This record gives sequence, structure tokens and C-alpha cells, in this order.
Amino acid sequence: SPATAAMPPATTSAAASEPSPHADDADEDLPMSERRHPLRFTWQTDREGRFTFGSDEFLKLIGPLTEACVGRPWREIADTLGLDPQGRMREALAARNAFSGVELNWPVDGGYLPVEFSGVPSLDGERNFAGFQGFGVCRDLAGLSR
Repeated sequence: SPATAAMPPATTSAAASEPSPHADDADEDLPMSERRHPLRFTWQTDREGRFTFGSDEFLKLIGPLTEACVGRPWREIADTLGLDPQGRMREALAARNAFSGVELNWPVDGGYLPVEFSGVPSLDGERNFAGFQGFGVCRDLAGLSR
């Protein structure tokens, strides 16, 4: 099973100072219209770059049309959904380094929500690249309510 790589000692990142992706679990059972905290969710890729989410709440939010892209490589998801026009997420994933603050307008049924992604590379037992693990944050409470 993959082991999460620590960020290089000389590197500091906003990802390290962000609250846990599960810090607001109390909101998870509330309807979106009553949400009081940003939506935080986990995501990961495998060695081949197939992108998945670890949060049922985010999967429900993005709706069935965009959910159908989950499990495909990032480049396919970005092309299909019109994400990442500047290529920031693509570049972050290609660099295989820790990153934070990659902002995307994620399509949800009926519109878009601003989502900030952060991630760290995962390593296998032999310290070979095995994908990424990360989290996303959507702070747009009004958008989440809509």
C-alpha cells in the first residue's frame, strides 16, 4: 500500500497549515442551505494519474454528469469539463512535488464553484512515486447553498 511522502524539510506550504479536511464534519449532515463552514474534501490520484474523491459530500455536490469523469486521468477530466485552462493543476501534478493554492472553478450541476486544491505525492514501499493525496476546499458558502 502507498505511503504518503512528507514534504521536503526545506519546503513549507500552506497545505501544512490548513485545517484537517475533516475539521467541519459537523456540517456534513446538514443540508447545503444550512452550511456554516467551508466544504472540505479529500482526493487522490494513482500512479497513472486517475483522479478520485474521498468525499461522498463533494461527489453529491458535483452531480452525476461531472461525477462520471471521476476515475479518469486528470488531463481527460480537465478537457471534458473545461477545467484548468491555465494548466496550473496539470503542472502541479506533473512536477510530482507538494503544492497548494491551485484554484479551479469546478462545474457542479447548474453552475461552478471555486475550489482550492492542495496535494502531496504518495510513495510506495520502495519510495517510488505512487500518485497524489490531497484535499480541496470550497469557501463559497453562498454558492454551496445555491
